[in-house]
Amino acid sequence: MPINFTIDGKQVQGEKGETVLPVALRNNIDVPYFCYHPGLSLSGNCRMCLVRVTPAAPPPPKPGPDGKLPPAPPPPRSMLAISCMTQIADGMTVDTKTPDVLRAREGVMEFELINHPLDCPTCDQAGECFLQDHSYQHGRSHGRFYEERQMKHTKSLGPTISIWGSRCIVCSRCVRFTDEITGTGELCIVNRSDHSVVDVFPGKPLDNALSMCAEDVCPVGALISEDFKFKARVWFMKEQKTLCAGCSVGCNVVAEQVNEEIARLKPRENLAVNDWWMCDAGRLSYKQHALPGRLVEARVDGKAVTRAEAVLAAWQRLSAAGGAVAGLVSLWNTNEEMFLFRRLMKLLSAVAPMGTLEKSHGERKQFKGGFVIEGDRNPNRAGARAILGDVALEVGATAVRKAFEAGTVNALLVVSGAPELAISPEIEAMLARVKTLVVLDVLESSSAAKYAKVRLPATMHWEQDGTFVNVDGRVQRVRPVIQPPGDAAPALELLQEIVNRHPPGGSGVLSGDGVFRQLGAEIEAFRELTYREVGDLGVPARTAAQAVKA
Repeated sequence: MPINFTIDGKQVQGEKGETVLPVALRNNIDVPYFCYHPGLSLSGNCRMCLVRVTPAAPPPPKPGPDGKLPPAPPPPRSMLAISCMTQIADGMTVDTKTPDVLRAREGVMEFELINHPLDCPTCDQAGECFLQDHSYQHGRSHGRFYEERQMKHTKSLGPTISIWGSRCIVCSRCVRFTDEITGTGELCIVNRSDHSVVDVFPGKPLDNALSMCAEDVCPVGALISEDFKFKARVWFMKEQKTLCAGCSVGCNVVAEQVNEEIARLKPRENLAVNDWWMCDAGRLSYKQHALPGRLVEARVDGKAVTRAEAVLAAWQRLSAAGGAVAGLVSLWNTNEEMFLFRRLMKLLSAVAPMGTLEKSHGERKQFKGGFVIEGDRNPNRAGARAILGDVALEVGATAVRKAFEAGTVNALLVVSGAPELAISPEIEAMLARVKTLVVLDVLESSSAAKYAKVRLPATMHWEQDGTFVNVDGRVQRVRPVIQPPGDAAPALELLQEIVNRHPPGGSGVLSGDGVFRQLGAEIEAFRELTYREVGDLGVPARTAAQAVKA
C-alpha cells in the first residue's frame, strides 16, 4: 500500500513497513549513514542518519452529540529520530537539513573520530571511505579531543581479511553479514564501551566462501582484504561493469584495473542475480588473465605468422576437408562467439557435428541469506543450449569423437576462451591424431593449442565484449576490462574474419552489438534484443524453454 509523505518539501512515496532512510536514498535525498545496509537487518547504532520527523496533524475534531466541538488535539510533536529505524506514515514531514539536525550529525561525527587514528594516507579505504566523506560534509573543521586515543588490535581474522581495530566504528555490519548472509557467525563485538571492537570467536577464524564480502560491507578501513592490501589507490583505478565467469550464476561485478592489470573485483548490486555479494573464488578469478603461457602470436605448422596469414590458412584447411569437418566450442565463449562458430560450421558442412567443452563441476552451495554458488563452473551453458541445441550440449563432444573414429571427420575447429578445461583422454587423443586442427585458444598449455596445425590467440572474458546467459535464463553483458596480450584478439573478430573468406567474401567485421542483433534475428531466445535493452543488469531471455537451467 503506497504511503505519501514529505522529505525536505518534496512529495515522496514508499510502501507500508519501509523506513525513512531507504525512501530518501531512492529519491536522491542525501542522508548520511554508517550502520545501514540494504541487504542486512536494521541496527540503528551509529545515529548518523538523524533527521527531524513531524507526524501528520490529527484530523480536526468532530462535534459531539451536544453539537459542541471538543478541545482541539495538541499539534504533533516534532522530534529528532534515526531515519533507518523510523517507519514512514501518511502525511509525515521529514527534514534532513535543519540546524539541529546538522548539529546532531556534527556531534555524532565528533564521537566517531575521538579514537580514530586519522591515518588516511596509509589506509586502503582512502578515497571510498564513508568516514572520510561524512567527516568532510558533516564534521567539524578541527578536533577538540586532546586525551590519549584508545588503541585496539590489528590482526588477521582469517586467510583473506585483517582488521585494523583502531579504525573500527563498531557499526556491526560485518557481524550481521556473517550472522544473516553466510550463516557462519564467525564475527562478534568484544569488550565494552570505547574498548569495543570486532573480533572472531576463539578458534573460529573468518574462513567462509563469502568472507571477502565482509570488507565490502565495512564502511571504513577497519576490515582490509589481504589480496588488495597496499596494492593501489582507488583514484588511480579505472572501473568497468562486467560479470564474474566463475560459475553459471553470473554475478555482476565492477572490475578495477591499473596500467592494464586488474587490481580487484567488487560485487555490483543486482537483486535479480547476486544481490550485493559474490564468492571469494569468483572475486579472485581475475588472476586468470595473468596466467603464464598466454597465447600471444598466430602460428601455422609451428611457425609464427601474421594474423591475416593464420586466418587464411584456417579457412583454406577447413574448407579443403570437403565437409568432413567438426567443431568444439567452450561454455566460456560468449553468445556472439557461439553464434559465429555455428555459422562457420554450417558454411563448412550442413551436417557438421558440433560439441562443447567445459570445466569440471564443483559443489553447489546455498547460504543462509539465499546467495548461491552453482556447481556448474561454466558461465554460458544456457546460452549454448539456446544457440547450439540440446544435442550439441549434451552429447556433441561424444558425437564428434565417434565421427572422427568412424573416419567421417578429418578436420576439427576448436574455439575456447577458458583456461583449464576438463578434456577427457579420448578427446585429447582425437586432438593429437586429427589431420587438420584449427584452434582459437588462450593458453599454450591447453590440449588443443598443443596439437594445433593452425593456432590463433584468443581472449578471455576480461578482454572482450559480449553476453552470457546465466543459470536462470538472464542475458547479461560482458565488457572488456583490459587489453589482450600480444596479438590476441576476441574470437568474435577471428571467427568473422574466417567466415569472410567464404566466397564471395565478407564485408568487414561487426561489433559485438552488430553480431548480437544478427543473433536475435535467428535465435528465438534472443529475439530483437539489443545491448541497450540488456543494459547493466541484464534481461530474461525471450524464451525460457530454450535458455534456462541446464
